[in-house]
Amino acid sequence: MLPFHGRKVAYSSLEVALLRILLVEDDGLVSRALSRTLSRFSHVVVAAGVDAAAGCLESDTCFDLILCDVFLGPRSGIDLYRILVERDPELASRLAFMTGLGDRPDELAEFRHVPCLAKPIDPRAAQLLAESGRGMTSPLPS
Repeated sequence: MLPFHGRKVAYSSLEVALLRILLVEDDGLVSRALSRTLSRFSHVVVAAGVDAAAGCLESDTCFDLILCDVFLGPRSGIDLYRILVERDPELASRLAFMTGLGDRPDELAEFRHVPCLAKPIDPRAAQLLAESGRGMTSPLPS
């Protein structure tokens, strides 16, 4: 586990919690841009394609939030979510889909319980999602 897990810091006038975020995105430009944006909020971002993400999820690193693109080339974020539900339901509960196709494409109809963020991602939306209980692996200190 990373030593800063759950620590709050002040960023401008907004207090934010540092998060470990796994970003599963196959578009390199989108991945780099979103990684830079989230890193500005002092989050630690590990960017990976869907195949590399599977390895990250089997490592000892504990992620607070998994942001996963819905459409990832030959595989999909939905496939990754189904694998997680089967192998580690608690970890699957930290996943949120991302899509550039509006708020919720038809492919996600059966996954209404999984949050879906429209691209471009507002880093504050990811923060609020994690703090609402979707992504925190342990409570933040007061």
